[in-house]
Amino acid sequence: MGTNYYWSEPDEICPTCNHNSGAKEIHIGKSSAGWEFMFHGTAHLKSWSAWKQFLYLNLGEGKILDEYGQQYTYTEMVACVEDRKHPKALASPFKEAVKGGYFNKGYWMDHDGYSFCEGEFS
Repeated sequence: MGTNYYWSEPDEICPTCNHNSGAKEIHIGKSSAGWEFMFHGTAHLKSWSAWKQFLYLNLGEGKILDEYGQQYTYTEMVACVEDRKHPKALASPFKEAVKGGYFNKGYWMDHDGYSFCEGEFS
């Protein structure tokens, strides 16, 4: 079982009719028991350092939530990702061969060895 994490803008509520337009969410990635964190890569977020910068710079504009609605601080999210990167964590068998490159269409490792997937996943 795993947990998905999102960066979410605040809900926009119309002051006239109280309609909630919903929050814009960006999937950060997934943490699964025993495995390294798997990032959702986008056109602009292709590395853990890019994600860290995005989350840090947008702290006042949104929040970090898991799929169950629990909110996380920037520091807690960094720990969630980085505490899972250790020698005993399960990772792709292609990891060392492809560090900094693609090992399958839509999957890659950034230069620090973090796993990314393009497109939607759960």
